[in-house]
Amino acid sequence: MNKSQVELDKLRKGKPNKKPVEQTPEQKKATELEAKLVRRDTIEETLNGVNASGVNIPKDIVEVLVTNDHNQTIDNASKLLKFITSIQKNIECFPYIQGWS
Repeated sequence: MNKSQVELDKLRKGKPNKKPVEQTPEQKKATELEAKLVRRDTIEETLNGVNASGVNIPKDIVEVLVTNDHNQTIDNASKLLKFITSIQKNIECFPYIQGWS
């Protein structure tokens, strides 16, 4: 019973009861390539979503927004769009600024 409790406590604390399996070089390469593909797809999805809102943001800026965390990427893009929208509203308030570009 005590050994079971120790194992349950390890699981509760997030400690694995086994050592992680080491990957072969081929598995590591496949994992890296998969991560690159996921990032590329996330960049494209984010770029398309931002452009669909009527704002054209360069791809290199979108690449800065994209993280490995999908929700964080959405938050980053949302914050940038809010910022751009606030700038657009400020410019609309001052029509004489619109001709400066």
